[in-house]
Amino acid sequence: MDNILIKESSKPGWGKEKRSIAAMIQAWGNQASNALLDPTFTIFETPTIDGIIGYRLRLKCAVVFGDPVCSQQDMLNLVRAFKEFCTKQGYTIAYTLVSEQFTNWAMQNGYSYAIEMGRESFIDPMIDPKTRTGIHAGVLRNKWRLSIKRGITVKEHKSNDAITEQAMEEVAQRWIANRKGPQIHFFTSFNIFDDRQHKRYFYAECDGKIIGIVALNRLDAYDGWILQMTLLVPEAPTSTSEFLVLSILETLRIEGCRYLTIGITPNACMERIEGFGSITRQLAKRLHALSYKVFKLDKRSQYWRKFDPQEKSLFIVMDKKGFLVKKGLAIVKAYNAAVW
Repeated sequence: MDNILIKESSKPGWGKEKRSIAAMIQAWGNQASNALLDPTFTIFETPTIDGIIGYRLRLKCAVVFGDPVCSQQDMLNLVRAFKEFCTKQGYTIAYTLVSEQFTNWAMQNGYSYAIEMGRESFIDPMIDPKTRTGIHAGVLRNKWRLSIKRGITVKEHKSNDAITEQAMEEVAQRWIANRKGPQIHFFTSFNIFDDRQHKRYFYAECDGKIIGIVALNRLDAYDGWILQMTLLVPEAPTSTSEFLVLSILETLRIEGCRYLTIGITPNACMERIEGFGSITRQLAKRLHALSYKVFKLDKRSQYWRKFDPQEKSLFIVMDKKGFLVKKGLAIVKAYNAAVW
């Protein structure tokens, strides 16, 4: 097997490696892959395979985020190399937020457990959600009118203007400081201008002050974009978030873009569970229902439902080694779950 390269964000020269990782995510990634830019991930790769697998190691379990970031023809070799590496290190493996395609493939290639955990939502910007019929479109039209009436404007940040960027950084810091209560978050830091060559930035302004920002990351595989983050100051009008998204959709529509992935929404209940006994299935369903309630995961689904997104199922896939309860705890830790 090839010599393995393990690249961690804390090592010297990470900036150069991070740009390389960002380029691979742009070429082959999806919404979940974008989390790998966070400095707490360990990146696995081999010298002769053009691709990466990003994970957080918790309780001797390599918790992977998203599908392996590589071309389809390299998938088998990269996954096999990663499994061999983890076996030698004494790690178990849990792939999370992976596609149905990868899940089906993995279940036919040595993996034993699969759980549907949520959905990746995406929008065709060529369809204006304000022009649809129904209550959700009515809500968006009302938010649009309210924002215009309040004098909110949305602009794309294209220059390196230091004053504007400082104001945007302040929005991010205020958003972080205002986070309270139970939450799950992939990112541990918000350096919004890191890896800027793969991003686009939009900001909402009201009364001469920036009140919200959105960053998009490029996805070449879909000829579209990831909505990476939406950050608002606490005093931003309640219509600001929707107005930002609608304005971005308008910009992408003018450009002829057909794909914007807007985030990951959890399932209210587990629908597909494979490889588990009846008792374990029931326990998993109850724990999922409890988490859904504690972390108020329904709110995210309710918000994005207004935009009438399309959805793709996402799964957890695990190998047979190790205790399932321990793997479950490892996933919770890897997702930075906090109840305060």
